[in-house]
Amino acid sequence: NRDENLVNVVKSKLVSNYSGVQEDFSGGLVAVNTNGDLYNETRNEEIREYRYSGVTVNNYVKFNDETWRIIGVFKEGEEEFVKIVKNTTIENTKIPLNFFKNSINYVINLDDSIYWNRFQNSNDSTQLNYDFSNSGLQHYLNNEKDDSSPPNYGYYHYLSATAKDMIRETTYYLGNVKIVYDYSKKDLVTAMVTNVYQDERGNQVYPNHQAIWKGKIGLMYASDYGYAFNSNNWKSLDLSHITITDKENWLTKILINKNIWLISKSTEGQVYAIDITDRNIWRHGIHNAGSRLALPSLYLKANVKIVSGDGSENNPYELKLG
Repeated sequence: NRDENLVNVVKSKLVSNYSGVQEDFSGGLVAVNTNGDLYNETRNEEIREYRYSGVTVNNYVKFNDETWRIIGVFKEGEEEFVKIVKNTTIENTKIPLNFFKNSINYVINLDDSIYWNRFQNSNDSTQLNYDFSNSGLQHYLNNEKDDSSPPNYGYYHYLSATAKDMIRETTYYLGNVKIVYDYSKKDLVTAMVTNVYQDERGNQVYPNHQAIWKGKIGLMYASDYGYAFNSNNWKSLDLSHITITDKENWLTKILINKNIWLISKSTEGQVYAIDITDRNIWRHGIHNAGSRLALPSLYLKANVKIVSGDGSENNPYELKLG
């Protein structure tokens, strides 16, 4: 059996996929520098993160006896760890409504979305707000069960004990995503990453909204979708209007005919969250969310190891906690 650290194996793929000074990757793992651009080994730059880019990528893992995909390798402090996303969405009908009706400080109209609850802003009792940290969806993803009677089990409850032990509690950044509405075709991905690190860069969050949330199970960032496109497209990519072929992005296979929520809210108003609709990124009113689905994403602990597999769809990495 293999006994290799998952972080090290993923990072090692960068060397085999690098094709020279032209910064051309046909698909596979790429490095992102501190400015959000593609890293070039001829430059003296710090690598911030590693991401799977393009469509032909062997980033499959078995987690909770299900198929998940590796988004990349990231840092928090000095520690590096792998981020993964589920290969299938959670359907609306599988989420008990009690997780949303009983969320703290919220009231809900059951004709509205089952994901984001209406709550009363202290400055405007009629205002709706989106805040993932206090949403029914966050509560459902991260709790064993709802506290009401009879109990309704949360998503976390259905994970195996082994899978639960592998999850790393991580800081998620909840600031606004501004660049997806800019049609000037400037360097899109760099600006999106700025929002991922918004607590350090001073990006806006609305009053009474958390800038960060620390937990186990979240949703993807807009930048996770953007970086999944072939790296040759990064600087001309406009995620609010996808014009390049879907074959350039490995997430397309998961997202086809699906509309999913992202973790960020919109800059356009407190009532809007960000979603991917028809493979484009939009802001969407949280009270009109019936067709939007959840796609869980999480970070694995740094000591997770590979037992077997090569990361391909037919032979995914089998994992264990080191």
